[in-house]
Parts: sequence; structure tokens; C-alpha cells
Amino acid sequence: MQGAAGGVGSASVQLAIALGARVIGTVNGAAEADLVRGLGAEATIDYRTEDVVARALELTDGAGPDLVHELVVSINLPADVRLLATGGRIVCTGQGPSPEGTIPIGDALAKDATLLFMNLNNAKRAGVAAIAREVAQMAAEGRVKPVIGEKLPLAEARRAHELLAGDHLGKIVLLPRG
Repeated sequence: MQGAAGGVGSASVQLAIALGARVIGTVNGAAEADLVRGLGAEATIDYRTEDVVARALELTDGAGPDLVHELVVSINLPADVRLLATGGRIVCTGQGPSPEGTIPIGDALAKDATLLFMNLNNAKRAGVAAIAREVAQMAAEGRVKPVIGEKLPLAEARRAHELLAGDHLGKIVLLPRG
């Protein structure tokens, strides 16, 4: 799981674990590593200080993960292909800072890699409702919980956007009253 400590990443970590997956998450620093391991991830890789590809392969005994949930496609896709297991899938749900990315085609072909680009908007109302019911059931059972990094009054919406643009843990929530 790339970006495991953010709002989407922390939810993805919990959903994967609730569905029985073994999770390895990329993080930025000790605080993020503690959060992600606290959510149940087996291991973390600090992308600022470690070689993500080498470490992911080490943690999977050289096989690589079967699935990578990618939130920063424009930056991480080449590394994702290199660390992926043969026959693995990369599920891309976040663009990253650029609208363009590169794919090491030879590596992707050699691994029979599958790239899946998805946008929840395409699930339409019924699909989103079905997903929401399943996640709500997991939450009611205590299998997933929101990770809230900051709570700010609505009057501080500008600050919330600034926090979103930088490194942050979990979701940033705006409250109608301070």
C-alpha cells in the first residue's frame, strides 16, 4: 500500500486487513510508521530513507506483493511495476502531482502485470451505496475506524487545504462550529 498513513491510505490498510490481506505500507517517518502498524499492517517502508523496491522484495521473500494500491501514480508507477509479483495487480486510485506517468513496459510485460485505474464516481449511486453499506457494516463490527488527523472549525477551511497539500496523517475534518 503506497501512502498508507493518509486518509485514503489508512482506510485502505484497514479494509485490506479486514478482508484477510497481509499489508505492507509505505510511510514518511516514524509517526506514520507507528500509525500504520497500529492499524494492523505487518510492516512499513519509509520511502524517504529506504529503497522501496528492495525492501518490498525483501519483505516478500523476493516474490513481491500480489497487489499494490497506488495513490500517487505519476510518481510511483515505475517502482510499483518493479516490485510487483508476477501476475500481480496495481490498483491506481490517485493521480499524484502530474497528469502524466511512465510505465516500464518491458518489466510490466515480463510480470504479466495488470494495471487497474478506478474512480469511485464511475460506480454510480447504487455502487457507491453498496460499498457504503459494506464499509458501514465493517465499522459497526469494529473492523475499520476513521483515522482523524485534524479537526478544524469550518472557518479554518483554508488551513485545512494547506494541511492537505503537505504531509499529514489521516483525514482532516471540518466542523460547522469551533
